[in-house]
Amino acid sequence: MKKVNKILYAIGSIFFILMLLIMVVQIVARSTKISISWTEEAGRLCFMYVVFIGAAIATNNSSHLAIDTILAKTSGVGRKIFEMGIELVCLAVQVVFLIGSFSMLKISVAKSYATLPVSMGWKYAAPFISFGLSAIFTVFRMFRLLLGRDSAAGEEGKAL
Repeated sequence: MKKVNKILYAIGSIFFILMLLIMVVQIVARSTKISISWTEEAGRLCFMYVVFIGAAIATNNSSHLAIDTILAKTSGVGRKIFEMGIELVCLAVQVVFLIGSFSMLKISVAKSYATLPVSMGWKYAAPFISFGLSAIFTVFRMFRLLLGRDSAAGEEGKAL
């Protein structure tokens, strides 16, 4: 999973740098009164990928925001059951959003942006990729929990 994280960090960093460069171009264009219409949509698209790739990374690291008050008071088998229940709820939500983003991806793939010569499908590919990766990471975490190789995020100090 560490290699997957490194790849995701690299991809997210590329999108972040692209977003910054696009915003610099936009600022310079505004100050020189040159109209560059594609920068807003391109910047927004890069921002979406930064956010959704970051969400997948957070899922892989078990570093999403968590309220673990009840989990912190349980131990043993009860804790493992509670953790598995949390993971099942997370997986259900991820699958629902994965299906919804795939539906939107299918609808929008034939349409294009007003100022960019790319398909609007790229906009909905970001959540589809993110929720797909998050679901995979959640399934792997569930297997690690069943095998006793993983503990709660709060126990290791990962949760906020």
